[in-house]
Amino acid sequence: ISWLVKWGVHMTAPELPPKWTKGSTVIFRPRKDAMFYVICAPLPSGKCSITMVCYDETLQRYPWLAPPIDSQKSWTSEQWKLDSKPSKADLNNGDAELSLNLEELFLMELPAFLDAGIDRRTLRTARIHPRVSWLDMNLPMQTTNNSSTTKNLARDESCLFGEARYSTPGGGVALVGDSCHACTASLGQGCNLALDSAVALGDAIDECSVGTPSNRNKISSNDLSLAFANYGRTRPEVVRPIQAASEAASKNSHKW
Repeated sequence: ISWLVKWGVHMTAPELPPKWTKGSTVIFRPRKDAMFYVICAPLPSGKCSITMVCYDETLQRYPWLAPPIDSQKSWTSEQWKLDSKPSKADLNNGDAELSLNLEELFLMELPAFLDAGIDRRTLRTARIHPRVSWLDMNLPMQTTNNSSTTKNLARDESCLFGEARYSTPGGGVALVGDSCHACTASLGQGCNLALDSAVALGDAIDECSVGTPSNRNKISSNDLSLAFANYGRTRPEVVRPIQAASEAASKNSHKW
C-alpha cells in the first residue's frame, strides 16, 4: 500500500467568521517555505470545518505536528468515543499544548488566518489526524496451510479470475468509489471516478449476462461473479493514473 505523504490537523469553528462569504470554501496560504496550507469549509450546522494540510517537510520546522502512529481504524474509533461522550474538560480545554503551539505558528506564518476571526475556542478543538493509505488497493497476503510461505490471493494460480483488485478473487464483492479509489480534492475527480466506475461495473454485468438482448434481466449468480471479477481486475488500470495525478497535484498545492 502506498502512503499518502500528507496528513491533517482538524479544527471546528463554532460559527462562520463574519468576514467570510456563507457557502464559500476559503483557502489560506502562508509563505512558500512554510509547507502547509489551510482549507476552511462551512458546515450545514452553521459551524466551520477547518483542516490544516501538512507534509513531511512541515516536521522539519514543526516536529510537534507529527501524525499519530496508530492505525486509521483505531484512531477513528477512539475519536468517535471522544466525540460521542466528551468530558467537560475536553470541551473546555482540548489539547492545550497543541492549541498554544498552533496559535504561535499562525501568528508567525499565517496571521491573516487569525485576523479572519479564528480564536482560541477553535484552536482548542484541534486534533492531529493520522496518515491514511489509499492509492494502491492490493489483496492481502496469506500464509498457506502447508508451509510458512506467503502468497498473494490475487496471484494464486488456483484463483479462477486472476488479479482481481477492486473485487474479491471469486467475484463475490465489488467496490466502487472511495472504498477502492479515493482521491485527493486537487483535481476534483473523486465523484467523476465513482460515477464512471458504477457505469463500468454495469457494463461488465451487461457483458456477462446471458440470453437475448430483450431478456437481459435474467442473470445468474455465476454471471454476476464473473462480471464483478472482470471489473475488479480491469478497472484499476483506468483509475490509478488519475489517482496518481491527483496525488501529485496535491503534493504541490502548498505552492499555489
